[in-house]
Amino acid sequence: MRNLLLITRKEGNNSLSAYLKGLGYKISSVVKSAEQAIETAQEFSPDIIVMDFEESKQIDGKSIYQKIRQHQIEIPIIYMSVPSA
Repeated sequence: MRNLLLITRKEGNNSLSAYLKGLGYKISSVVKSAEQAIETAQEFSPDIIVMDFEESKQIDGKSIYQKIRQHQIEIPIIYMSVPSA
């Protein structure tokens, strides 16, 4: 089973979690910030990182991606976003 790190600010993201589990991923951790993602990725070395949240002025997926990469974490990242209304 492949390990996955999920970064999300959406509460109760059960449908995405269920879908990823159905694809054979074990969600090793769910975090809500770049800092938590960096710590968790360094500790557990997941096979993939999935970022899923609604874009806003406070949340910028590109900056989270850059923070992760600044720490030489070379894990594939999938970034999904919905524009804020």
